[in-house]
Amino acid sequence: MIVEVRNTYCRIVQATDPERAWLARFLTFAVEGRPDAAPQQFLNLRWGTFPSGFLSFVQAEAPRGGATVELLDRRPKPAPPNLQANIAWLRDYQREAAMVMLRRARGLLWIPTGGGKTEVAIALAQLLPAARFLFLVHRKDLMAQAAERLTQRTGEIAGLVGDGVFEPHRFTCATFQTLFRGLDTPPVKALLVQTDAILIDEVHVLPAKSFWRVVMRAGNAYFRWGMSGTPLSRSDRRDVLAVAALGPILYRI
Repeated sequence: MIVEVRNTYCRIVQATDPERAWLARFLTFAVEGRPDAAPQQFLNLRWGTFPSGFLSFVQAEAPRGGATVELLDRRPKPAPPNLQANIAWLRDYQREAAMVMLRRARGLLWIPTGGGKTEVAIALAQLLPAARFLFLVHRKDLMAQAAERLTQRTGEIAGLVGDGVFEPHRFTCATFQTLFRGLDTPPVKALLVQTDAILIDEVHVLPAKSFWRVVMRAGNAYFRWGMSGTPLSRSDRRDVLAVAALGPILYRI
């Protein structure tokens, strides 16, 4: 099959009927605890699309399903990173995590509480000075803490979107709730369109429908990362939505 790659969704350009049937089966998930519920189907049969976070799994499993995968990557390439950026404050494991995330461009960082999620996020912003970042959180105190930490580490002023404030900058800390409420307004639309890199703190909250919609609206975000100490530990198995939006585990601390 030939698959066109975009930042949020992939589209099947060409495939045999057996390849489409295999992909439909592969991207179908049972709903945990609800045996009578219809399985969740991530392949849109009408448009032939599926969330791009699944792409690496599709590529890995296709041979066992009797399919081949050829990619047409339609994503605009970002500016190259500045590998000479000052990230000297990082611990060795944080530096290694940041470099893996930079190289892979999308996926999940499994990092325990106190492991330095915000430090890694700030390092990525330093390594990609031309990119506009959106650091997404589900609590306003986390938004304020991340913004303050960025300024302490780099001197750069972080933007804030949440708690009654809408002041975006190159690195903007925002709450999901504020963005969702304004999802169809010109300021939020513009912010999401201009975003080159998404970073999600406590990514296990992403499967909430409103949070998911925010992330999937950022169609120009080439870099897509999530961080959590429990990224795949939900009892309802809806962690699959975080993988769908962002990709696989890249690094575990």
